[in-house]
Amino acid sequence: MCIAINSPKGTSPTKGSLETSFIYNSDGAGYCFAKDGKLIVKKGFFEFESFLKSYQNDNIQGVNKLIHFRISTSGEINELNCHPFLITDELAMIHNGVIPHFGNKIENDTLQFVKLILRPIIVANGVKSLLNPSIQKMLIESIGNSKLAFLDNEGNSYIINEKLGHRYNSIWYSNETYKEKNSFSYYSHEFIYDSKKCAECFTVLRNDEYDVCDYCLEDSESTNGWGKKAPTYYRGLA
Repeated sequence: MCIAINSPKGTSPTKGSLETSFIYNSDGAGYCFAKDGKLIVKKGFFEFESFLKSYQNDNIQGVNKLIHFRISTSGEINELNCHPFLITDELAMIHNGVIPHFGNKIENDTLQFVKLILRPIIVANGVKSLLNPSIQKMLIESIGNSKLAFLDNEGNSYIINEKLGHRYNSIWYSNETYKEKNSFSYYSHEFIYDSKKCAECFTVLRNDEYDVCDYCLEDSESTNGWGKKAPTYYRGLA
């Protein structure tokens, strides 16, 4: 699952939204911001209080920032696989979703995508290449319904597949797992639906033995060893 957040200068998610994001995406948290032309990345928080203390102490409401809470679909649960990732000294990124054909038991899909795809592109073409329509198209074709959010060392942000997330109080969220009234279950009969769409990629769920998202199931859960009949994560409002 995971949740990626882009909080522009002058905004910050509420403590409740941050805590809810951590509860439903508890395999490591992190954030990044730019200061004096340098990117500051802090990650590897596995307890909410330690994340919150660091985040509040940095007092970064007045700057553009990326925040991420992870659910592991590949790779170990450790600081290495936590977001944000530094692509170069000038660019960091966070990701929500599953990128097909990347990731193993050690490294998650995002880390491998950074090393094998994003870093060579940015080193060769610079940060502004993210504004190039051809490169944007190539990235979208590579990541499917995933979402990527970038922050450069000057505090500018760039989002790939932005429309697959949404904005609330000017903050961009990749999905709705920050909402304090969310409820989640692996089994559809324990679940109250807000809609019949997947919380991860907004694909219409298939009603079978379980309500299943064919896209996320194919790309994440089946490769995570849960079996093809395992239900995906759902979205609901209590």
